Amino acid sequence: MVGRKQGNRQSEEDMVLKEQVRELSRLQSFDNRMDSMYKDGLPNNGVDRRVGPKQMEFIQQRQSMVRQLDGTLVRQYERMRRSRIKANAVVPVINGVCQGCFMVVTKSLLAQLINGDSLTTCEHCGRILYTD
Repeated sequence: MVGRKQGNRQSEEDMVLKEQVRELSRLQSFDNRMDSMYKDGLPNNGVDRRVGPKQMEFIQQRQSMVRQLDGTLVRQYERMRRSRIKANAVVPVINGVCQGCFMVVTKSLLAQLINGDSLTTCEHCGRILYTD
């Protein structure tokens, strides 16, 4: 009975992690839209005098999205966005292929990703991976 409860708890944690990565993917889509709308993306803080009312609304919307995510996950994502990866820090794996670098992921990495027991990154490019 104890094993079953621990298994259920682990399954719930796996689902939470998978949902967090999906939310992170939504944040990335939002950031990419903002980058295309505003040359340098959104300012990091809402105190900048050059921020108009519409930009302020977007900043608040982004902050709301970030508050729903795990801090460690957000820090890793933000670090990747500042690097060369910028627009595609979170990518899906489709047919066993990372959609960031288009390299085949190993079977063990794919199993880890499907199980959802930990944050999974591509062995080739370092992007955060998820499956649908």
